[in-house]
Amino acid sequence: MRPGRPRYLKMTPDYDHLPPNVETHTTGVHLTGRDFAAMALLVASVAGMFWKVIFTQAMFFYRDIYNYTYPSARFIHDLCHQGFLPYWNPYLNYGQQVLANPNLLFFYPYTLLIVLLPVDIAYSLHFPLHFAVAGIGTYLLVHRWGQTRVAAFFAAFVFVFSGPVLSLGDLYNQCACAAWIPWAMLAVDRALESKLLRSWALLIVVFSLQWLAGEPMTFLATFGLTFAYALFRAGTRDKLWSKANLRIVGIFFLLGCGVLLLCAVQTLPAADLLSHSRRGVQGLRFRETANWAIHPLAILAVLIPDFFGSGIAAPTSWLWFVSDRNLPYLLSLFLGFVPLFLALAGWRLGRHPHRNFAAGAAGTFLILSFGHFTPVFSLAYLLFPPLMVVRYPAKLLVLVAFLVSILAGWGLDVLRSDTNEWRARHRRVLAPLATFLGLVLLVLAAAWLLPAVIMAPARGMLQGLGRAPFATGLMPDALVTMLRFELPGLVGFGLGGLVVLIGLEQQKKWARPALAAFALIGMGQLVAANYPINPTVPKSFFTYRPTVLSEINYAPGAYRVSSNWPITQTPDTKNLQTYVSFESVPEARDLDPVAQGAFQTRTQLAAGSMVNEVEGDINLDLERSLPPYLYDVEIYLSQKKADPLHADCLLGRTNVKYVLRTARADSAATRFIGDVSNGSPLPSRLYEDACFVPRAYVAGNTRFSTDSVETLDLLASPDFDALNTVILAPLQDSSLVALPFGAAPAGLKPGATAVVARHGVPLQSGGPSSTGHVDITGRTPNSVTLQAQLTRPGYVVLLERYDPGWQATVDGHTAPVLRANQIFRAVYVEAGQHQIRFEYHQRGLRAGLAVSLLTAATLLVLCFSKVRI
Repeated sequence: MRPGRPRYLKMTPDYDHLPPNVETHTTGVHLTGRDFAAMALLVASVAGMFWKVIFTQAMFFYRDIYNYTYPSARFIHDLCHQGFLPYWNPYLNYGQQVLANPNLLFFYPYTLLIVLLPVDIAYSLHFPLHFAVAGIGTYLLVHRWGQTRVAAFFAAFVFVFSGPVLSLGDLYNQCACAAWIPWAMLAVDRALESKLLRSWALLIVVFSLQWLAGEPMTFLATFGLTFAYALFRAGTRDKLWSKANLRIVGIFFLLGCGVLLLCAVQTLPAADLLSHSRRGVQGLRFRETANWAIHPLAILAVLIPDFFGSGIAAPTSWLWFVSDRNLPYLLSLFLGFVPLFLALAGWRLGRHPHRNFAAGAAGTFLILSFGHFTPVFSLAYLLFPPLMVVRYPAKLLVLVAFLVSILAGWGLDVLRSDTNEWRARHRRVLAPLATFLGLVLLVLAAAWLLPAVIMAPARGMLQGLGRAPFATGLMPDALVTMLRFELPGLVGFGLGGLVVLIGLEQQKKWARPALAAFALIGMGQLVAANYPINPTVPKSFFTYRPTVLSEINYAPGAYRVSSNWPITQTPDTKNLQTYVSFESVPEARDLDPVAQGAFQTRTQLAAGSMVNEVEGDINLDLERSLPPYLYDVEIYLSQKKADPLHADCLLGRTNVKYVLRTARADSAATRFIGDVSNGSPLPSRLYEDACFVPRAYVAGNTRFSTDSVETLDLLASPDFDALNTVILAPLQDSSLVALPFGAAPAGLKPGATAVVARHGVPLQSGGPSSTGHVDITGRTPNSVTLQAQLTRPGYVVLLERYDPGWQATVDGHTAPVLRANQIFRAVYVEAGQHQIRFEYHQRGLRAGLAVSLLTAATLLVLCFSKVRI
């Protein structure tokens, strides 16, 4: 490229049939210095929003970050620096896969920075960097679609700073996936115009980045959006099965295959993980998939910031209600009146042929985001099987924000234009705006003059709640109060929009500056309303070492510690902040109440324990990528809350040596050690579990069971001889295979006592009280080495979670790995001294790597070809 020649995005106009105006002109859209300045300003705005994590030692911490994604990123960083691939994480859920789990983004390109840079810096930059990528992609897309630089900047700004997008600041993989939504639309638009095969190859790369980001709901939605756009642009409407439509279906089928092939290095291990997980074996029930949906009433929070209360402060009753009886999934839904007003103008007054598609797609995603609140998502669940393995329709609001921001850019352009064409149609916006304003005024008047009109239907909605953590009887009054004090501001915005629209229609001199001020107010409101939803903490939050670790003399790999919710008693339920007091802990003294609440979970090892390399039992949020028989343990323990003796015994038999509890709950299976400070006036209690079983032991007695409840009943029984007995399951998942009566598990050798249980009735087996002993002599991230001395044939049991990827050798010879004691692993060993070695082999990794490399080479060749499709 010659010096001084502007860079440009090549475009082929196809709107020649339309009258020329600023928003439909798409020929020769050059990327000049002003465009790069606009994108630089957009990036600077993102940097300003996240200045703390970019320019100081502050770090994100909220929700999944400190408990799961940041510790996992650090785990990947540390293992790669030690020369290991991160196959297995021993710290959560008795152990779980890392590399095979797409949620942890090991094969996502940005993870290379996680590995190479200091992990604190790289992890913190992950979020603002992807927000910037999303903004630049949106700017390029809408500028390509004819929007002026000002409108393109406005559209990109609205998308990036919208509540649904900034709410992804604590959702590691979803933030990465959402960043590529505009790039996918940009790539498909270029491919449809160029019709070159290499353009479609570029779309495969963009989709692959989304796939590797490990957020399937957003990927499916983006894939569906681009497919619908391709049909809209290049398909036919008069005949469904036309050649043009079938061609697009074929292209997108090949695109999907290309993504799977290019990402095979992740796809094949993930498919193996899925095939043994609850998500893959049983699928997700409709209520699981459709849960955490957008309540239709929550649309008020799209127009009014924090209408139902702050998403990260102490939740209000209505916030809990509209968030599917939970904390909100998206901490902010706020878009504001101004972008929505301009989006309406862009749709109703614009002439761009894409505006109806954008509006229709936004409406479709909005209805789908309502999940179980409408029958539409139910129909999609029945007709589209992939929805059985994804969840949380609230994620679709990100695509609604994307499409609304595009419409808002068109609206800003059309209202700024000097042509008179839109003025003849201004009632298309004036009428709905006046209707909206009238409805708001009507509701406001009812809230002040006839509150019973609002309270009666509110009570009807609340009748089916059943048990609730809030006083539901006060909720109707609270709703009326919120309406009284929040709606006047919305009325002010509505009147402002009405005045600006009328002034522009009448070509008043003050109208265009007023429009610019109106847009700036909308942008400022987005920043002010959504700034608090990504709180930060000092780095000391993560480096703090809980004092309880010194009290129990914890050694990684020796035993586990159990700590479950709630972590504190609440003396004053009306003021959740009064009982938090960390004046004596420097690391927590200056934290805000939200961060102190998270810090409490760290002090009690209930969450974030992986940061201190503490192995726990079942994590706070049990992933659906884990096997069904692990869920059985969680369900069993929850059912035994009123029976601490058996619950404590079961924990001890899973290598849990210490238990932290909120209140004193003595049982014959535990020994009280002392109080542990948790930052509240009521300390937690530390217990030693008398049923504790060491990490590895030799069992001479065996039982065989295909029933989870029976197995767990045995393990929870105080009379069960846990140190000398192992309960074996078949190699296959017992939830899928029921062996006939009398059959022995695969791998059981002659000479070992095997007894089969039938109909839930255990049969007693005999044998010596001691068969030998075993020591753990070596441990790497992906292997464990044991030395065992057996007086007779038996089973060496290792209380680390069973997974088909674990393989074993006995004295160098391959041995079957059996699922033992519901979730652990064991191997059969003859009498004598032996070395047993467990190694993790990631299934599908080598084949996937070969397929990915071959596909990447093919796509590289296509990028230099001029073949048309």
